[in-house]
Amino acid sequence: MADDEKIQATPLLKPKEIEIEDEDGATKTYILSRFDSMKGYEISVKYPLSLLPKIGDYKTNEQMVLEILSHVAVPQENGRPLRLHSRALVNNHTNDTTVVMRLLWEMATYNFGFFLGGRTSNFFEEVAQKFLSRIAGMLTQSQPPLSPPDSPPTMN
Repeated sequence: MADDEKIQATPLLKPKEIEIEDEDGATKTYILSRFDSMKGYEISVKYPLSLLPKIGDYKTNEQMVLEILSHVAVPQENGRPLRLHSRALVNNHTNDTTVVMRLLWEMATYNFGFFLGGRTSNFFEEVAQKFLSRIAGMLTQSQPPLSPPDSPPTMN
């Protein structure tokens, strides 16, 4: 069975329908799915770090976005939801970037809201702040002084 078929054959976990309005005012229905436990853990670790400027990696972030969106589906006439498991499917079923951003927000809230008490944005902000403060501390310790001493140390 090909990867696409495996993804499509994997059932959505606790599916939840939502509607999202795009920038032009058109509304579309999407079906959110919960992550399995290990996929949720992977996403919770990799995704926030891939967002950090200068430290994050766009390719990793893009992979994580596609991984998250592969747990989103759109209803089809045949009754079988179509999972957005590829860049092409995401582009075909979202009209603009704001829809993608809203889907990511909805997925984070749906999958991690119970853990965060509804504080999704605070959680990611706290992770980023802690990580950046640690990196800043390490960089400060590894840098030489910005200016040399005015005179050599005395030998007294």
